[in-house]
Amino acid sequence: MRWRSCLPALLGVVLTGRASSLLAHGTELHSPAEVWRQWDFDPAVVVPLVIATVWYSRGLLGLWRRAGIGRGITVRQAASYYAGTLVLIAALISPLDAASAGLFSLHMTQHLLLILVAPPLLVVGAADVAFLWGLPLQWRQRFGRFEHGVGRALTGESGSTVPLLAVLLATGVLWLWHLPALYDLAVRVEAVHIAEHFGFFISALLFWVTVLRLRPRDHVRNGMRILYVFAMALQGSILGALITFAARPLYESHIESAGIWGMEPLVDQQLAGLIMWVPPALLYIGVAAYLFVNWLNAVGRRADGRRSPVSSRQWEEEIRDERWEG
Repeated sequence: MRWRSCLPALLGVVLTGRASSLLAHGTELHSPAEVWRQWDFDPAVVVPLVIATVWYSRGLLGLWRRAGIGRGITVRQAASYYAGTLVLIAALISPLDAASAGLFSLHMTQHLLLILVAPPLLVVGAADVAFLWGLPLQWRQRFGRFEHGVGRALTGESGSTVPLLAVLLATGVLWLWHLPALYDLAVRVEAVHIAEHFGFFISALLFWVTVLRLRPRDHVRNGMRILYVFAMALQGSILGALITFAARPLYESHIESAGIWGMEPLVDQQLAGLIMWVPPALLYIGVAAYLFVNWLNAVGRRADGRRSPVSSRQWEEEIRDERWEG
């Protein structure tokens, strides 16, 4: 991921309309035998990951020092956040990144890690709470109020349409970057490839916040969230099916490289389509079931006239009304 080196190449693409000679993952395609030694410690990826991990850890330790281990953010939530970070390392730094230039199916695996695995793990990890506690006290008060407002909007409180917009954004980003011309350009031009991965990750993060980062009392509005989850499952399945049942290879960037890996391009594409189709559908069904069960529980508590329990005390007076409960 070297911006300076890829700018002349990108300019050439814009001026000539050709991208066939450019490779986003380096100057050459690596063979299967050597690709698994290709770790990419690009500062553009490593530095943000290190900053986020240190910031989260600082906030987590500060919170646990004040409230006790497992209070405010549970041990499971912390483990979820760190697991999400490891998934990002696997997707963007490990040899999978280099291998994804060779096989379409591996590229789809990388995309799913950025869309369906890392974002929900990070969201469940209560990063918003840890990041607030990682700020100086004066900043914590200001950002706590701002985050509270953002949280209300993202979870659809008070009739907000942000959850619907998050679904539309995630859908649009997914389909846009799988248009053959744009996908091939992203494979071959690093600047476009960075934009592709950034779009996948951010749009997915926004979507998963709307359906997973909820307080217990928020579950009474899970009916619409379940519809959003099924909408995501449907559109992803349609795209996966179109790729799986295509009669010819759709993406020129993998026609030659698939042969280097000993696979027929069409077989590689069919496998990629199945990877995009089946595992996400199963995950979305599981999330919908989780939301449905919590919806029934929340409606039952409301019918009984009892208040929904919270996951922890309100620890810091200045942010007790601003932070979401895990």
